[in-house]
Amino acid sequence: MPPAWSLLLFNLCVYTRKSAKKATPQSFLTSYKQDSLYLITKARTNSMNSLLRFAIILSMIIFIACDPVTLTSEDPANLIKGEWNWQKTEYFFTVTGQAEVLTPASEGYTETFVFGADGLFSVYKDGDLSREGTYWFDTLRSNIQGEVREDVLLYIKEGGVERLTNYEFTENNNVLIFDGSAADGPKVTLERVVGD
Repeated sequence: MPPAWSLLLFNLCVYTRKSAKKATPQSFLTSYKQDSLYLITKARTNSMNSLLRFAIILSMIIFIACDPVTLTSEDPANLIKGEWNWQKTEYFFTVTGQAEVLTPASEGYTETFVFGADGLFSVYKDGDLSREGTYWFDTLRSNIQGEVREDVLLYIKEGGVERLTNYEFTENNNVLIFDGSAADGPKVTLERVVGD
């Protein structure tokens, strides 16, 4: 049976039971039209509300899921660019068990690290190129027991060897520390070369 006929039959049963004495064809048609219009309007409103709720939820999911990555001046990829002078290298795991600290004064030479915007880096020892390679940053997103973390990792590739490097910017981003001590490696401290 078509929906319009079922609605008509439903209204006919309801109105004939409610007011059997007053149920004339004219009053029935007037009531039927009013009730049908109400039911259709209500059905459209419910559909629109459901559609609106769905659109809002979908928009929120897209907004949360699409997290565009934009570099600001505080991002490591921007902070590392430029020239850095070697200040010291600390070795914590030595044969003697005593930490060893190397500085330009103790070693008799200087080193300047240059990190370019193109992902290339160079190291100059007393002004002469001593080594070079590439570097890049990658973001590791993790969710451990509901705690969401974003870690920006630094990779350095030099002489065909790629390594993950622990780094930290300190003193208003003017000091850069490469800390390999967690893996028995050196801790290298660099200071930004400030232009004149």
